[in-house]
Formats: sequence, structure tokens, C-alpha cells
Amino acid sequence: MKRLLTLCTVALCTVILSAQVNYRDILYLKNGSIIRGIITEQIPGQTITIKSDDGNAFTYTYDEIDRLEKEKLNKGLKAGNKSFASLGYHMNSGNYGHNLSFDFVQARQFNPFFSFGLGAGTRYYHDVSKLHVPVYLDFRVNFVNNIFSPYISTGYGYTFDAKNNFSGVGILISPEIGLTIKTSDKSAFHFGIGTEYQSFDDIYDDNNISETLKVTLGFSF
Repeated sequence: MKRLLTLCTVALCTVILSAQVNYRDILYLKNGSIIRGIITEQIPGQTITIKSDDGNAFTYTYDEIDRLEKEKLNKGLKAGNKSFASLGYHMNSGNYGHNLSFDFVQARQFNPFFSFGLGAGTRYYHDVSKLHVPVYLDFRVNFVNNIFSPYISTGYGYTFDAKNNFSGVGILISPEIGLTIKTSDKSAFHFGIGTEYQSFDDIYDDNNISETLKVTLGFSF
């Protein structure tokens, strides 16, 4: 629980430091031209200099300008069906030691901020040669509509033992925070840290929940 509270605190700090709204300036000229870019210099009552999207700088007098507006930029991920694939390493796995993980999620990106999907993966405990297969619902939120965005995600589901006729193991909860780096309108890299809680239905004492610290590297497309 302390790890979960720490992750939430880090996520909040990351959002505060990273949150920003991205806008672009639009100059509407009296001759009908429209210039989109970023205003770099403004002398009240005289001139406005704007750097256009293609990198050129233009200066106009107030007499040439009809009006000035701003529009919000969408630099985040576009809506649509999306797949997530990730590799992870889980430390201090309690009953079974460390484990290596692979996860695949088929999700729907509803907007630049929110996605929801169904995931499945593997957890290989190399110390005891155990292979678990979790199946879970995946919720993911990007906090910033930009190329770089902090995110928080949570997986909630149930795990099966692949080496014991896929018998039930227990409930899985897997919260994570990290950074999304957009590479195109529908693809991105994801770097995360988090905790994973695995319950064991066949253990009836205080050791029936395993808590791990995990680091992950993923790609969505």
C-alpha cells in the first residue's frame, strides 16, 4: 500500500510539472490571407511578427491585420483501435521470487487522453520455473495532449497457472505510472514503473498476496 501511495504522489507531481496547454496563433489578414504559427514579437499598436508552421517569420502592421485568434493543438494520440505490447521485470515477488513479464492489450483509444482494453500476458518466475497467465481489463489515462505525456494505468483481472492445467491462481491488480512518447498519430513508446498485487487462492494466511515492484517498456500501435 505504501508503494501505491508513493506512485500516486509521483504521478500527481509529474502532472503538475508537465501539464501545459498547446496553442497556435492565427493571423487573419485584411487581404484574405491566413497565417498560422507562433507570435514571436508584438509591438502594441505597430507590428506583429509571427513564425509560421513552416519556419518562416513574417511581420505585419496592425493596419494589415483583420483579427488575431488562437487554436488548440492536438499533439496527442488519435482515437481508434490500438494494440499495446510491453516487456517488464518484477522485483521482490514474494512467494516465487523475481519474474519477467510480457503483456499484450487490445484497446480502444477514445481520445488523446483515455483508452480502455482487454489484456493478457505471462509472468515467468525463473527461480521456481513457474509460468502464470493473467487476463485483465486495462485502463489508461494520458494527462497531457502532447508528444510527451505522463500517464497512469491500471490492470485488473485474474491469473491462471499455465503449468498446472491453467488452474486459477487469484486476482491481479497492476497500477502503473510512466511517460508516453508519441512517434506518430497512432503509435508511441511507453516507459513505466509500478506495483503488481497477485493474490493466491490456495494460500490461507498473511502470505496470500504477493507485491512486486515493476519496470516496463512498451510500444503501442
